[in-house]
Amino acid sequence: MKRIKLQLSGYFFGICALFALGSFFTPELKADTREPINPLVAENLPAETNELVCFNSAALDQAGSKLLDMVATGSGSLRDISEVFPQMVATEKNKGHFYMASVPKFGWFILVKNGMDSDEIIIAPEFLKRNMTARKMPGGYFALFPVGKELPAMGLSDELKQKIAMTPNEVLRCCWAGGMPTLLNIVNRDGVYTLSTIQPEAGKAGMTMETFVDKVVAFVPENNREAAKAFLKENLKFSSKTLDGKNVYELEFPLNEKTLTFWNDYIRTTQEERGKKDAPKVIALSPPNGATGVDPNLKEIKVTFDRPMSKTSWSFCQRSYHDFPESLSQPSYDESGTVITLPVQVVPERTYNIYLNSPPYIGFRSAKGGVLQSVHYTFTTGK
Repeated sequence: MKRIKLQLSGYFFGICALFALGSFFTPELKADTREPINPLVAENLPAETNELVCFNSAALDQAGSKLLDMVATGSGSLRDISEVFPQMVATEKNKGHFYMASVPKFGWFILVKNGMDSDEIIIAPEFLKRNMTARKMPGGYFALFPVGKELPAMGLSDELKQKIAMTPNEVLRCCWAGGMPTLLNIVNRDGVYTLSTIQPEAGKAGMTMETFVDKVVAFVPENNREAAKAFLKENLKFSSKTLDGKNVYELEFPLNEKTLTFWNDYIRTTQEERGKKDAPKVIALSPPNGATGVDPNLKEIKVTFDRPMSKTSWSFCQRSYHDFPESLSQPSYDESGTVITLPVQVVPERTYNIYLNSPPYIGFRSAKGGVLQSVHYTFTTGK
């Protein structure tokens, strides 16, 4: 048997800025143009998956790889928007593909396939930092899942099997279990990359190109707003319609250097404005900040905020391995969303330093999107 080697990619990046526009849905492609999911893959994905992402680097050409690099080297404010992009970049280096499943009360479960003839695999270090372990699976796949968690029941639902079926020229496809079709779709058409979405409207129908554009540029500085509106109207294809009794609007736009530059600037500006408006504050720490003589049998760290937080992201950051406590599992929020608990293991007579958010890692956000200003948290254990 060949030796298994887990090679870390040097990338720490967020997903393409276009994902941050909201919960998008993609038009369904004709069934006869799509290839069924590999039965081996379907058997080894969790049965209770509620969101599924597939990335296929084989559909990328040189221009597509440059687009990934462009996003990767973009503004630091983009780097923690999503969990997905780091593994996209890492997998592209494998020339392979992955399926990334979000499972309630479990977290992410990822199947990665190397496209080259090798038992080595490149894994985004972001996942290993979150205490995810890797296991070799049948068919040359590797599974990544949280350390210390019992694996969920396997066997993807028939609904998601159908939704995740891709065409050979699809780079990325993301879908949800339930009502609407596909969340997101990126296609390479002879070197031209296009993102297509269908966005469900809130309330009655009535969204137009003009009202959509106004919504998108709401946080763009006023002196740049007209130029942004003109750019969107030039590049977007927009239509409003009814799908399965639901009011939706359909969008399609190219992915290229020009659009990525615009969206990078737009997302950065949006985050800065919202971050200032709804920024949370830390109101309590356990152990207290600056505490000495802390019990070396400490089992958990608690952070309390002044408002409900986003329960799907956090950034416990370290500057060195030596002074960061060993984390035993993923952190979790209480029902109110104001208290997060991180299970840890510490040793006697050591000073620990933890940074709650440290740009570009800004996962601690309020439920309304405000970004926590970086907090340096330190304590020292006793004998």
